[in-house]
Formats: sequence, C-alpha cells, structure tokens
Amino acid sequence: MDAQNVLKLTRTFDAPRQLVWASFSQAEHLAHWWGPKGCHLQIVDFEFREGGAFHYFMDMPNNPMWGKITYESLIEPEKIVYLSGFANADGEVIRAPFSELFPLLIRSELTLTEVDGQTIVQMQGYPLNATQAEIDFFNGMKSNMEQGFGSTFDQLAEYLPKVA
Repeated sequence: MDAQNVLKLTRTFDAPRQLVWASFSQAEHLAHWWGPKGCHLQIVDFEFREGGAFHYFMDMPNNPMWGKITYESLIEPEKIVYLSGFANADGEVIRAPFSELFPLLIRSELTLTEVDGQTIVQMQGYPLNATQAEIDFFNGMKSNMEQGFGSTFDQLAEYLPKVA
C-alpha cells in the first residue's frame, strides 16, 4: 500500500501495555470507551481471537451506525491486525451510510509498545481491495477519521486510570 493512502495515528497512554491490551481484548473494557464521545456502545458479538469478530452498534446523536471488526492476527500484548467496516444488524459488512465511495473494508494494525510504564499505540489503516475512487475518498476523509479515533482514544485515556 502506498504510504500516502495510509491513515496513521500515534497515542501515548499513561498505563502499562498489559492493561491497554486488556482494554482492546476484553468486551467488559471496550464497552466503556469504544467509539467517539457522545456515543453509546452496544456490543452484539465479541470474540477476540484470530478469525473472531467484534460486532457493535454505536448509538450517536443523529447518526446511529453498526460496525464490524474481524481479527486477522493477534500477538499478545504487542499487535492487533484487523479488518473493519460498516455493518448491518446481522453483522454483514455493508457500504458506509454516508457514502458509497467509502471503502468497504479497512485493514488496520495496532502496535503497542511499552516505554517507562506508558504504552505507545501506533495505528495504521488503509483501504483493502479498493478502487481508486474509494482510495481518493478515504484520503479525503483522513481528517474526519483522525478526529473520530482521537475522540475514541481520548475516552480510552479517561478510562484507563479508573481500572489501573
């Protein structure tokens, strides 16, 4: 994948890597922070294993939506590789509700590195098997996605001290 077509985010959390890993890998943690601020998350299905899925509903003001993550590769506690997309209530991956041009699937890698008791999470995501029009649309949406993931990671940062 061409580097210009990759969404990259880095965030440092004041928590040990094992706790950050648990926050991604356990439904009881995810339920408290996944999704942008103002979102109420409903976890429909959660199997944190290679080939498993996280199917969820985000009830957001004026913009409710379903999503699905399918886990490709898990290396505890350092890497999570997954495919994500919008979904319907049955967990079938569908086109984004806001545009037919948003890629059907995004392949993402999260890398967790611990330094002096803090955890650095690096995320890279890019469209999978996308047309050029979908890639162009994805690139045009990067700032919106950075805001959305930034807000989600803000919620994780607020949640971690409560369970440390």
